[in-house]
Amino acid sequence: MKAGRELDAKIAEKVFPDKEWLSTNILDFNFWEVPAYSTDIKAAWLVVEKMNLLVAYQLCQSHNASKWLITYVHKDFDDTEECWLENYVCADTAPEAICLTALKIMEAENE
Repeated sequence: MKAGRELDAKIAEKVFPDKEWLSTNILDFNFWEVPAYSTDIKAAWLVVEKMNLLVAYQLCQSHNASKWLITYVHKDFDDTEECWLENYVCADTAPEAICLTALKIMEAENE
């Protein structure tokens, strides 16, 4: 999934389920009320703050500055190199990488 309003709505649904503007049908979202999590770093940082409760992470830019990479481990797991290498997301922008990581984390939490 790419950055945009559909990803923003997914973040709203999965990461912030207690917000009043949520609907049971993703198509019913009032997109003007949902922050632009996947394109605005300030909004994406709200996602980071929420995810801090679940994981430790590293956000870095690729050597040629074309991609953003996030590696993460759940706080319950051993902090081994293998754990860090298994859990990663790469995206075109930092907000997009943050959002895609959050979705992967929330999917793992719900398994």
